[in-house]
Amino acid sequence: MIAVVQIGGHQAIVSKGETLTVDLQKNTKIGDKIKLPVLLLAKEDGSNVIIGAPFVDGKTVTAEVVENGKGDKVRVFKMNPRKRYRREYGHRQPQSVITITAMPTATAAKPKIEKKAE
Repeated sequence: MIAVVQIGGHQAIVSKGETLTVDLQKNTKIGDKIKLPVLLLAKEDGSNVIIGAPFVDGKTVTAEVVENGKGDKVRVFKMNPRKRYRREYGHRQPQSVITITAMPTATAAKPKIEKKAE
């Protein structure tokens, strides 16, 4: 089972047992469960695809927060050699590591067949 979920302002393709590094999930502690809204749901072979508008109704993916921390440092260096101008600073983006624990089942709804009035 695979799903496309929305995490913050980003989207990710997930499956059960997968570990992801995402933007910091605020107000969460290690071991907390979070629910992620599902945008698309399908089986591994691509059958029974359910597409949401924008989310699939009543379907959520459950994930567990494994770690909260900071990512690698990004260095920013500015230099103007003729003016003796040099500035260096860095930034570490806060992030969370989550593991997908539960996935919904992809049972496609029966298509509505409308009979034309004769």
